[in-house]
Amino acid sequence: MPVRVVTCAALVAVVAVVLALAGCTIKRVHANSCELTDPALAQAPFVIATAPSAGARVRTGFRVSGCLRTDGNIAEWRLTGQDGGLLAQGQVRARDDTRPERFLFAVDFTIDRRQIAELELTGAAAGTGALAGRMVLPLVLMP
Repeated sequence: MPVRVVTCAALVAVVAVVLALAGCTIKRVHANSCELTDPALAQAPFVIATAPSAGARVRTGFRVSGCLRTDGNIAEWRLTGQDGGLLAQGQVRARDDTRPERFLFAVDFTIDRRQIAELELTGAAAGTGALAGRMVLPLVLMP
């Protein structure tokens, strides 16, 4: 009996045709933390990192992305090592301070061995300066 090989592209094309014939549509969905549908977040200050994910293995220069709405759309970040020592820190600012905005920044650090670390992002509430958003991501740092 001959063996037939179906490529992924061919299989995807067949599925797309079947769905189209059935009247289905395919909608691409993006996980965008800046497009808020929850009324609780409509005016609330927050900091949300969407990448890297918790527990990710990262090397120096890794990128952090997400969304924020804080006082001036500024968030502070700190990378602390396994021993609690500060490995890197900085600020990130979104362009528009009237609505939630995406952010992206790179984190550079120097270590000599693999270790667990925490990336903490914090923001201040508009007008008060009080802590408004805080997110802590556990990461595995690779030398």
